[in-house]
Amino acid sequence: MLRIRSRDCLYISVPIDTSDDAQMLALIKRAIGTKFVVRWADLIYHLALDAVRTIAADDAGVHTIDIKRYARRPQRLQPEARAR
Repeated sequence: MLRIRSRDCLYISVPIDTSDDAQMLALIKRAIGTKFVVRWADLIYHLALDAVRTIAADDAGVHTIDIKRYARRPQRLQPEARAR
């Protein structure tokens, strides 16, 4: 079943030139475009593109983007830990 689904993904996927800003911004708009971001949409789209380009790396011909390494969410203390 999994082999069929991965093969089907090849037919519905669309290649994108990551060096083309117009294509990348269109992809970002489709991914995060909501009513919430309408007011600052262009700013948010360009910030997202700059952030991804900042952390992207090319190692031996392999293009990787490791978001977990750079984007961290601070941990919240548990209620019992705050009382101490």
